[in-house]
Amino acid sequence: MGVCVREESVLKSVCRGMAPDPGPRAYTVSCSLAKAVVDPAHLASILDAVARVHTCTYHATDLLNLYVRDRLEHHGGTGLDGIFTQNWLLGAYNAVSVAKGRGAKVDAGVQAVFDAHMRGTFAPPMRAGLTQALTYECINLAAVGSTNVWKHFQKRVLAYTRTAFALDEEQYAALSKDACRARKLALLQAANDVCRPPDEPKRSPDAYHAWVDATRAALGIDAAVGDWKGKPLLWHLKAKPHRFLKATHAMSLAQHAAGRKAFALFPLRRAHVPRHVRFDKKVLDSLLGLGEEYAVGKAKKAAGPDLNAPAGRAPKRKRDDPSLLQEKAIVFDRVLDLKRAGVHRRRHFAFAFTTDGVSLHLNMEQPPIAAAPPPPPPRLPRRGVHSIDALKAAARAADDLHVIGIDPGKRELVVCVDADNPKKAPVVRYTLAQRCHDLRTRQYADEAKRGKPAAVTDAEEELSAFHSKAPSLDEYARFSAKRRALLREREEIVDFYADLAFRERRRKTKIKAQQSEARLVARLRGMHAADDPRQLVLAYGAWGLVAGRPNMPGNKGHPPAIGVGLMKRLARDFVVALTPEHYTSKTCVKCSGPCGAHPTLKTKTNKEIRGLRVCQHEGCGLLQNRDRMGATNIGFQFARLVRGQPPLRPMSNEELEFHRLQMCAECDGD
Repeated sequence: MGVCVREESVLKSVCRGMAPDPGPRAYTVSCSLAKAVVDPAHLASILDAVARVHTCTYHATDLLNLYVRDRLEHHGGTGLDGIFTQNWLLGAYNAVSVAKGRGAKVDAGVQAVFDAHMRGTFAPPMRAGLTQALTYECINLAAVGSTNVWKHFQKRVLAYTRTAFALDEEQYAALSKDACRARKLALLQAANDVCRPPDEPKRSPDAYHAWVDATRAALGIDAAVGDWKGKPLLWHLKAKPHRFLKATHAMSLAQHAAGRKAFALFPLRRAHVPRHVRFDKKVLDSLLGLGEEYAVGKAKKAAGPDLNAPAGRAPKRKRDDPSLLQEKAIVFDRVLDLKRAGVHRRRHFAFAFTTDGVSLHLNMEQPPIAAAPPPPPPRLPRRGVHSIDALKAAARAADDLHVIGIDPGKRELVVCVDADNPKKAPVVRYTLAQRCHDLRTRQYADEAKRGKPAAVTDAEEELSAFHSKAPSLDEYARFSAKRRALLREREEIVDFYADLAFRERRRKTKIKAQQSEARLVARLRGMHAADDPRQLVLAYGAWGLVAGRPNMPGNKGHPPAIGVGLMKRLARDFVVALTPEHYTSKTCVKCSGPCGAHPTLKTKTNKEIRGLRVCQHEGCGLLQNRDRMGATNIGFQFARLVRGQPPLRPMSNEELEFHRLQMCAECDGD
């Protein structure tokens, strides 16, 4: 049976405090490729196409990383205007692949880098029948590359600032707590000043102003922007991301020289296991040689010229054109048997899919229902992420809401407490250990490791001595040459990672993740009585908006966790209200006094027990679980803010400045 996955989440209006326009409902259904494709010849061709597209992407991204570094080091950063344009990127794919007939168009600079570093070092794959599939790969690569620039640029400026003013361990240990906090705030302000328009006043202390001006000149911020047009830096990063590669390269060089993590300049395909490839009517027709495009063209020619169409060009049809839909249906009916694959609502199939050779993700689209006028919108929303002010305006009274306080975390992903009865109502916990058990993370990792040949393990250890994000061309070229040499010398690498078991485990992991999340949703629904007329609202701790992201507090010592993705998943079934959690884990739920570590109970290494908190008031002294206390107070915080009351503890001006600057560094423009 197919497994439904919503393709586009409804969460781009968090900061605006309103529900997004749902638009047409598009979703994805996952099933097995082997069940859906009946013809063994078609299945073999699709598997071969996935492998060839993966090989092309593997080498094309390597070539583009070499090209970017070459242009930045030897040509002053020129020649990068098209680096995030799909048509220009297709030339790199043409350079690393071969096809029958005349050669394809390749940029002269890309060709020169290929001849200098890559020619003769690998067997180029055939791209016959894959032009459209490679175009889709270029579209994806352009989007990922540009997003890598604008989404992370301001955070990288902050990392560069911290490196410029780094202290050794002795110097840092000598600072008092207040001095550390003042220094942290000053560095945030200095990094923010580097990214501010030149006509805005600086917010950092005077001692940093000279460094800010010198850094803006060294990175070429104003030169990259050109005319600011009264727009913030984020707007220019999105409009012309290629202009900021030079600044990113300069910061990466400084980070690398200081022994810190360098920054990625361009996406690089590192995985040997093929990823999903997009197939539509044109890709299938050219790949499988169905001849439908030729038949359609012949029929149009026989019908005579279209007087309304431009000379030499066929008339363009809309997506819902009946003739176009019929042509797509003919092609896909010859390739896919969705009934055999157990796919429901097959009439919603949008005639496109992606596959990695095992899992088949079908694009589905529910057509709009043409019926009576829609009913009036509900007084309160039923799902999505909303601001507290928006919910306060929609609800006639706070009593219309049934609040569940949720404290997000890394080890305990969510701890959910019913605000109506926080003391006696059962607590819903969803932990990282439980999720790993549901997804069989350790089992699948052991299976993959158990069958790994010694030659593959040795090759990976050899390659780990090189740096894939090295900012200099020479150092990256050594890494690039080494990994191609290993692939050429050890055939076991390709054979091992070509095993379909890797992709089968990836498919099963996705299914088990959906099942695990569905059980969490059912448990949350169980906290709300069926006959309760109130609207269920999840008061979600605001840290959940950035939970799980790299370099965030709480990551150290913990494996990667789903983080913000879990909040987005819950927003598909519930109303989620991001709630400030300032001091919610340090405030007693009984007397609202300060809470801290237990004065005597310690771990074996004489450290405080993280999950244990005790009220510091002599008359209280309540022992509390940190996460349950935080979830309870988050629910109380939401109720107070909805009623127009002040929060549990107002933030000071310094804390507000910290929060604003950290949000600016994390802002992605959504």
